[in-house]
Amino acid sequence: MLGGASAASHHGADLVALGQVEGYVRADDLDHIVRDYALRPASFGDTNVILRVPAPDWPFAAGTRVADAAVVGADLVDHGDERSVRAGRGLLETARAAHGP
Repeated sequence: MLGGASAASHHGADLVALGQVEGYVRADDLDHIVRDYALRPASFGDTNVILRVPAPDWPFAAGTRVADAAVVGADLVDHGDERSVRAGRGLLETARAAHGP
């Protein structure tokens, strides 16, 4: 499921992830994905795939392909760079406003 920078434009954030994939995978699928795509741990500055494994359970509805705006916003804030943080805060504010105080 797409998250973070890979899902930002889906929610109207002013951020595009070129050459990067970011998403959520089930714990049971992680080893298979790592093996099939020959993924390796990232070294600083050398990250083009970010996989997050929610625990203890999969919190997303079946068939969901893109994380909701609040989740994507939190992912972007977690990146730490100024542009991602700004886009993430914007998504979090939009999500908060949509769900009321």
